[in-house]
Amino acid sequence: MFELTDQPIDAAMLRARLVRPDAGACVVFEGWVRDHHAGRPVTLLEYEAFDELARLEGEAIVTEAEGEHPGCVVLCVHRTGALPVGELAVWIGVASPHRHAAFLACRQVIEAIKRRLPVWKKEHHPGGVAEWVNCTTEPTAPPARCGRLLRTPGFAARSGRVRPGSPRLSQRAGRRDWRAGMSGGALSRHVRGGTSDAG
Repeated sequence: MFELTDQPIDAAMLRARLVRPDAGACVVFEGWVRDHHAGRPVTLLEYEAFDELARLEGEAIVTEAEGEHPGCVVLCVHRTGALPVGELAVWIGVASPHRHAAFLACRQVIEAIKRRLPVWKKEHHPGGVAEWVNCTTEPTAPPARCGRLLRTPGFAARSGRVRPGSPRLSQRAGRRDWRAGMSGGALSRHVRGGTSDAG
């Protein structure tokens, strides 16, 4: 299951939702807002999501992980809105009969979230400076596609306005460009199938 929320993440409550009698392992990943990035101090992060497609693609990512690691049950929650340093930005929990599959599924989900989810962040620095930054992956992860997506023509449009450097987008332009960028992926398969059902 995948969820977006603009409320603080309750890790204990989420972990309790994964408890089941056949599970012998629970692997959890927590992504926190840190106070620096690329050598610069960070005071606040703002997360913005293309809600409809983020939920659809997030659910697809979770379903893929559960399918590739039988027995695993995955729960992923991603924050939106303004987050101070130390706040939970993303929480992923995997319950499984055995630890090996749980570790693999958890890593798979966070790397896919970084590469594929239409969620962006704006970093705030001391002195009132703020900038949108691209999503990234760890050095061992496959290459990210987010840079290409953010450069797609029309991808920064919203409500008839274009703001250079902003990932904000209109429902119409953003849906078209995101689908084009995700061709061949799980989201495209949903779209070609004529359904918006994330389940």
